[in-house]
Amino acid sequence: MCKDSKILKEDIEQLLQQIISKRSGKDFSGPRLRDEKLLGPKVGMPARELLYVYFDIRQQMGIRISEYDIIEGRFDTFNNILDLIIKEARGLNQSKRERV
Repeated sequence: MCKDSKILKEDIEQLLQQIISKRSGKDFSGPRLRDEKLLGPKVGMPARELLYVYFDIRQQMGIRISEYDIIEGRFDTFNNILDLIIKEARGLNQSKRERV
């Protein structure tokens, strides 16, 4: 769960935008790149930076993305990561998967 359970979607989105923009060097404040694969040619984020994004989310938001979601390829675009964070923050992502 998030450290502050009343955190709003807009707050999550803004913080994620800051994290991913910092790690990728690209502007994620608008919708243009939000559905692009972070490791793909349009964003071109190095794999190590995506790992740092994971740990930034964990440290700054108190959110733990599941190993299952990562293996299933859901930790790949801004919008997919945002959806995972929101589901975790609301406690809706409690399936049979193992947590990292």
